[in-house]
Amino acid sequence: MSIANLPCYIRYVNSKNDVKYFVALNQDTNIGSATILKLLKKFNSAEKIWKSNEKLFREYEIPEKITKVVLRMRQEIDPDQEMEKVVKLGFKVLSINDQE
Repeated sequence: MSIANLPCYIRYVNSKNDVKYFVALNQDTNIGSATILKLLKKFNSAEKIWKSNEKLFREYEIPEKITKVVLRMRQEIDPDQEMEKVVKLGFKVLSINDQE
């Protein structure tokens, strides 16, 4: 993720709970930052992207390739575990609502 894209992400990743789904979505190299931003614009939150079913992806006209990647990721990646890794490495992920 480039710094230039950060303000766009901040608009959509706006709660502590949403951050873990954003981190999880960034774990697959088949989905880049531009695709994640497009998904965020349609779904309005990383959590909604993560939890949506195939039918909703079709309603939002998300390409089948991207839909399959997200659905596969849900089977392979645990957002809570990804956040634990981030914390263990000493990183801090903030949402727009954080005071720090």
